[in-house]
Parts: sequence; structure tokens; C-alpha cells
Amino acid sequence: TAPVTGTVESASLSVYAAFFFLNSRYTFMNTTFNVGLANGQSDTYPLSGATGLQVTQGQVLTGSGCTANGNCLPHGNGDRKVYESLVSGASTFTLKLRMKVRDKEWVPRVEWVESCPFNKADGVLTGTECSEPGGTKTGVMEGKPWNITQACWAYRDKYVTQSADNGTCQKYVDNPACTLASRQCAFYSDEGTCLHEYATYSCESRTSGKVMVCGGDVFCLDGEC
Repeated sequence: TAPVTGTVESASLSVYAAFFFLNSRYTFMNTTFNVGLANGQSDTYPLSGATGLQVTQGQVLTGSGCTANGNCLPHGNGDRKVYESLVSGASTFTLKLRMKVRDKEWVPRVEWVESCPFNKADGVLTGTECSEPGGTKTGVMEGKPWNITQACWAYRDKYVTQSADNGTCQKYVDNPACTLASRQCAFYSDEGTCLHEYATYSCESRTSGKVMVCGGDVFCLDGEC
């Protein structure tokens, strides 16, 4: 399995034989070679065809092979014995890779996190102060040191908040016969936000009375006309 992502510059395969390899012929990483080791012997085989191969981290590198110079032994237990010797771990293949990989460069950054018990849109910012003086902080990521400098590491904001309501105008707001005629701010905060305002409503009222029409003239009977 490829340990990292990159380009192979050189590769070799070390073989230890716990059983006769019977002149096995293998093809692995674009390289074909023969292994004729006897029991207890070992050797290293350069994989010249692997140079320039692109591999990715976690990629399983596979190959194929067979005894008798790649012809495979049609009878007997030759291929099966070699296979069982490798599967059991008695015989081993050890791959050595030299690779060119992209180096990771960690660039630190500051991510601000805030916690306010109210909606800032409902208040007015009156001031900001540094609650944790600035400086340089350092650390290590994957064995590489990093540092980052800030003028201030924590701030404290001050807000003025008040509950918005219609005040004494509520009865006019609720009256469908009233409409807003004008509004004017009574006073502002230092930041220019209106904190109190005057509103003028125009309301309709109806008056009814009893009348009598006589010869085209209208006479009020109850004085409410």
C-alpha cells in the first residue's frame, strides 16, 4: 500500500525465501524479473520500470507471477507452496520506495468566535475594548513550527439595548380607523440611532343622529346632527 501520494523516483523489492521459488517470474510496478532463491536465501531486485509512476496514498500496489519462468507448473505443488509461503508470512516481499511528494505548508489563521446573550441588531454599539492583549503565539503542526501575531486576541463590545414598543401610541396602532400621519425622532444616541420618537395618527370618528326632512329642509330632532 502506497504510504503517500507522489511520484516514484526509485523502487526495489527485497525477497526472503522460506521455500524454493522455483525460478518464479514476476511482473510488478512495470518491471518483470525472475526469483530463483532457495530456502533461507534473500535478494533485492531493482524495479526500474517503477520510475515516474504516480501513486496515491492508500493505493494497493499489485503484481502477478508464476513459477517455472512464468509458465507455471501444471503438476505438483510448486505454485501452491510458493503462494502459501508468502500468505503465511514465512516468505516475504519488502518494497522500498523513494518518492517525490508535495510538502504541506500550514498557514495559521485567526477565526473569531463571539458569544452575545442578545441580538446585536436590537442594540447600539457604544464601545469596543481589548480584553486580551496582542502578541505572537507559536505552535507545532506535524513537526513544523508556526507563529501568528495579532494586535489583540480578544475584544469586548458594549451595547445599549432597549425593548422596542409602541408606548402610548399602542391604542392608535390597534385602531383600524387610525392611520399614521407623521413621525419624528425625539432624541438620538451618540451613534445616531433613534431611541425615542413622536408619532401623529389621524383617526376617523362617526356621529349619527335623527333627522327629519320637510319640504327639502333638514331638521335635527335630537341635536346630534
